[in-house]
Amino acid sequence: VYTDWGKPEARALSRVSPEQLRGYAFAPGSMGPKVEAAVEFVEAGGRMAGIGNLGDAQAILRGEAGTVIAMEGGEGSRDG
Repeated sequence: VYTDWGKPEARALSRVSPEQLRGYAFAPGSMGPKVEAAVEFVEAGGRMAGIGNLGDAQAILRGEAGTVIAMEGGEGSRDG
């Protein structure tokens, strides 16, 4: 998940809370539904949700790829 997608200041989010994600706008036909589903899952009691490439599933769980959404958040970013 990136903030400011498509702009020079775009930044990858590595670990965020649902509240932090709600502070950003995401395209309704693109990342919006994925982000909303992950946020709702965590807010409903899920321990964490991950968004990323399915082939990176293990790396996402380790926090090495994709975006992890969890109540403890952190709004970390990943360079490159």
